[in-house]
Amino acid sequence: MDIKGKTAIVAGATSGLGLAVARCFAELGANVVLLGRRGQLATQLAAEIGDTALGIGTDTTKPEQVAAAFDAAVARFGTIDINVNTAGIQGYIPLVGPDGEPFDLAQFNRIWTTNVVGTYTMMSRAAAIMLRNQPDADGERGVIISTS
Repeated sequence: MDIKGKTAIVAGATSGLGLAVARCFAELGANVVLLGRRGQLATQLAAEIGDTALGIGTDTTKPEQVAAAFDAAVARFGTIDINVNTAGIQGYIPLVGPDGEPFDLAQFNRIWTTNVVGTYTMMSRAAAIMLRNQPDADGERGVIISTS
């Protein structure tokens, strides 16, 4: 897919891989929407990239925030062509804690909700928009890329 002039929405774009992807896509001529829990940082990073970038504070585990981010992206750039999901929490969750008791389920739920449910929410929203896109010369309407 030629990404020049396309719009990419990147979850987890305030650091690491997501930020690198957003910067790379911008350099290749794409509009980029940087999403991250740290909203002020997302806005700052988008300003550094320039007029083809938009930063939005978004917690991907909150469907209403994801919907609002996609609405803002479409309002600014017209559609979404690329969705990259790098938002995630690394961690190790043992079955049993050091005291021999079952491990705290809240930590497992936090990782699961961010890494799985948040990514699903992003992909679902992106796919719904991409289905309305006109196919390009290769018949593509968009692409979704997720890391694990």
